[in-house]
Amino acid sequence: MTSNFSLAAGFHAVVIGGAGDIGAAISNQFCDLGATVTATGTNDADLARTQLKPRAGLTLATPDVTDDAAVTSFAGRHTRVDALVNCAGILARD
Repeated sequence: MTSNFSLAAGFHAVVIGGAGDIGAAISNQFCDLGATVTATGTNDADLARTQLKPRAGLTLATPDVTDDAAVTSFAGRHTRVDALVNCAGILARD
């Protein structure tokens, strides 16, 4: 498929839930368009099952998005974020 869409040089996308099925498709598309991507998963087991294609410019992380301090720490590691996509699904347990 050919795309008429392009991204600026140095474009960085963060995809929360990027290791899941929909998030991986979004992350892969950003990578295909030349972006650097940080994709997250809940834990290392989620990252191990991801459908993301390993490639330069792709970073995987496991921040706890239910913990404000963890989110603040994760955000502080990025000097530039051009797109933030939230694909995280959180299951409430009783």
